[in-house]
Amino acid sequence: MNKNGAMDKGILVTVLFLMAFGIIFVYSSSFPVATTRFDGEFFFVNRQIVRVVLGLAALLIFSAVDYRKLANISPTLFWISVALLGIVLILPDSFARNGAKRWLPLGPFTFQVSELARIALIITISNQLSKVDEEGMKKWSNLRTPVICSIIVVILIMKEPNYSTGMLIAVLVVAMFFVSGLQKRWIALLATLGVGGALAFGLSAGYRMKRVMAFLKPEENASGSAFQSNQALMGIGHGGVMGQGLGAGEQKHFFLPESYTDFIYSILGEEIGFIGLTVLGAAYLIIILRGFMIARNAQDRFGSLLAFGITIIFASYFLMHTFVNARLFPTTGVPLPFISYGGMSLVFTAASIGILLNISRNQRSSKEFR
Repeated sequence: MNKNGAMDKGILVTVLFLMAFGIIFVYSSSFPVATTRFDGEFFFVNRQIVRVVLGLAALLIFSAVDYRKLANISPTLFWISVALLGIVLILPDSFARNGAKRWLPLGPFTFQVSELARIALIITISNQLSKVDEEGMKKWSNLRTPVICSIIVVILIMKEPNYSTGMLIAVLVVAMFFVSGLQKRWIALLATLGVGGALAFGLSAGYRMKRVMAFLKPEENASGSAFQSNQALMGIGHGGVMGQGLGAGEQKHFFLPESYTDFIYSILGEEIGFIGLTVLGAAYLIIILRGFMIARNAQDRFGSLLAFGITIIFASYFLMHTFVNARLFPTTGVPLPFISYGGMSLVFTAASIGILLNISRNQRSSKEFR
């Protein structure tokens, strides 16, 4: 066993690279808005630096705490997150942003409760499924609790409304059941119900329907619902192979809304070009592939499922963000991990990577695995 061994340095170095990269591009993508509407050009980047410091602290703390202890507190953590999801729904309308109630104030920051719920659900499902063997996966009585827990979290997040996060968590749950050994016919049923529910919920609101139509017919909604996605794609195209240079992008000058949050990938494409985006993609791929290796070599089933869940949700956020920016998916708000500005997402993502690093310190050697 590689018990209490060294953490995965490849992931650690790559995360530090992405955090530094994020600081640079939060400044580059936000200074026009910060200068015009806030307290100077460093308004957003100063806050991003604070979040990076908090994120590094969270990463180091969770990388030092034995991940198996999380199994013991998973029920408490789950119900706290559910309670907080319920609280944000009953807050006064003054707490809403763009019609959505997703955030709780946390001093100078805002705390998006779904970030905690996401990690809590991964830990909870990993703990529950780790106690079920292959034969037990055939019995509904062993699956009832993780299914119900997942449904509760997804419904509460969808009610905020936060369609993109709810959808990604639903995908995560199906994936975790799949690697746990659930029979294919049940996986197909879960996937069908999930897709059907997502479509029904997605089309139930007018603004979401407009986004879908803008995605399907962008030329007919160029100045309306498709404006943001069109501008994002234009920025990536404008960057070409080499990019326009750091700080030289045009879209952030009030042409592309949310240029430093949900559409920062477009600014990256415009300023560092295809080559820069390839390097950036390679960095994310390192974390994803090494995350799956950690899951494969984990000492126990709980660690394996936990590492897999963390890696899947990390990969999902990266893919969703890039797909939206490249107009391969309808517009929705998903941050680019470690790079986008916004809330405490970076801190919770860093905490989850810290858990992954702790699992990497307690994994089977390649010889033992064979």
